[in-house]
Amino acid sequence: MISDEDLRLAIDRIARTSDGHSVYLYLQKIALAPAPAGALERHEGSRLLALHLMELMSDGLIATGSGIHHPVVLGQRRAAPERPRGYREWASKHDPESNSGG
Repeated sequence: MISDEDLRLAIDRIARTSDGHSVYLYLQKIALAPAPAGALERHEGSRLLALHLMELMSDGLIATGSGIHHPVVLGQRRAAPERPRGYREWASKHDPESNSGG
């Protein structure tokens, strides 16, 4: 039977390769991606597994200088909410004494 330590060492060896770096970036993409509509529970399980594997791979990536700290940029699926143009507009919308009600 393979021990947990043997498995951890195998993941560490994978992390030290160029393919391991690509796998790490893929896991990072899974961990940071928004959940699809109606699939939050399944997505959370995938995200937790990705985060756990990333943790196991981190020592190997750091040891080889594989750029573990380079972020993955994901496209945004929806427009950002409109933001107030300045403090006065924000304050007028959030003032509890205002007649507008915020």
